[in-house]
Amino acid sequence: MVNGLRCTEKKKPNPPIESVSKTIHYPLSAIRCDKTGLTLVELLLVSALLAVIALSAYSVFSSGIKIWMGVTRLTPYEDINIFFDKLSTDIRNAFMYNGIGFLGERDKFEFATLVTSSRMEMRTVGKVIYSYDSMGERLTREERDYSRVYDDDEGLITESLANVNSLSFSYYAYDDTIEKHIWKDSWQSDEKSLPLAVRITLEIKDERQSIEITRTISIPTGGKHKG
Repeated sequence: MVNGLRCTEKKKPNPPIESVSKTIHYPLSAIRCDKTGLTLVELLLVSALLAVIALSAYSVFSSGIKIWMGVTRLTPYEDINIFFDKLSTDIRNAFMYNGIGFLGERDKFEFATLVTSSRMEMRTVGKVIYSYDSMGERLTREERDYSRVYDDDEGLITESLANVNSLSFSYYAYDDTIEKHIWKDSWQSDEKSLPLAVRITLEIKDERQSIEITRTISIPTGGKHKG
């Protein structure tokens, strides 16, 4: 009631259901999502990124292959170093021994030294023979313990060097007739002594070139057992 007058609030009638449905109805085109593909710039960025990743992966893979090949494949220099280490050990352990004399030629020499016997399962006296095969272009090492020397049996033969174009041994000693030291092309066992040193000259083939090496190895017991 306002100023003595009764006021009544007139409620508005609810709209019919049909009009409500018309009011909230939207066409499909209005709620459709706007779908667009990658732009040209995005495609270029993705392509460049993939190229960088592929290049990095190839570089790592290629480096790994080269390292693996380098580790698993011995170079000629490594083969030669291994050979000279073994030869030096044999020669420096050489000594005079009854029944095993020092016999030297241009392409072969043999002498008494310490060997590992598979029969006796120990380190013992034996004979080592280094021999160059010019037809097969290889240098072999034969090892016999004393029992094989006594029975004249073949010992353990291994290849010391391959692809050897040429090889020669020579022997250093004092010559009483001319009273000076000389290099000899041969050494006979009846000399009853050891040379002072052995010199080996060889030429080995590489994939790209030939390598020529000369090495002299002294014999600590050489020249001490004359007479």
